[in-house]
Amino acid sequence: MIRPSFFLVCAMLFCEAASADFKPQNVTAGEMALLPEYCPDTQGFQYGDQHYNTSPRAAYWVGLMGKSFWAHHHYCWALIYINRAKAAGLRPQEREALYRWAINDYRYVVQHSTPDFVLLPEVWTRMGEAYVLLGANGSAFEAFGAARRIKPDYWPPYVRWADVLARLGKRTEALAHLEEGLQRMPTERALIEAYERLGGNHARFARSPRAAASAASATP
Repeated sequence: MIRPSFFLVCAMLFCEAASADFKPQNVTAGEMALLPEYCPDTQGFQYGDQHYNTSPRAAYWVGLMGKSFWAHHHYCWALIYINRAKAAGLRPQEREALYRWAINDYRYVVQHSTPDFVLLPEVWTRMGEAYVLLGANGSAFEAFGAARRIKPDYWPPYVRWADVLARLGKRTEALAHLEEGLQRMPTERALIEAYERLGGNHARFARSPRAAASAASATP
């Protein structure tokens, strides 16, 4: 990977907002293979936007995602930056710059999408994960919270934030946070596994009055 010295200097001088305009350079076939299926059809890879050189599959993705698809190339860029940050031999400043660029691209998607965009919970969760990697736990908490508010029955932000709490030594808080998720999604395997990994007794929790009341309220 070419080290983006100019962009790195920019990021370190708090030019993060401008960095969202920078498409990742020298993207390889291997990097593209790691992206979601729709990414090659977003603008900026081999196709243009909705008006010029549009991907022949764009209509299919717009049918699934709505017009917000036309902002989602920034999500694909962010994933590339996060994957590049995993490379060995990077200086801490370089890795931090990649995290910041990814966060800016995630935020671009949020700001240029409709409130009902189906992938917004995933985007907010990814943003939270990037903040965790950056060591900005307060911002991660806000991002995970945004994902939960949009889609309360989406399990990843519950598990991701519980992982942060556990690493901080706040096991009781982590279990309580997972219990909040389990009240909404009592059979979600990822939540159950995370709960039991932290020493929680899921069978006992499932029999608790609080869990029973939650299940009853969720029954149509």
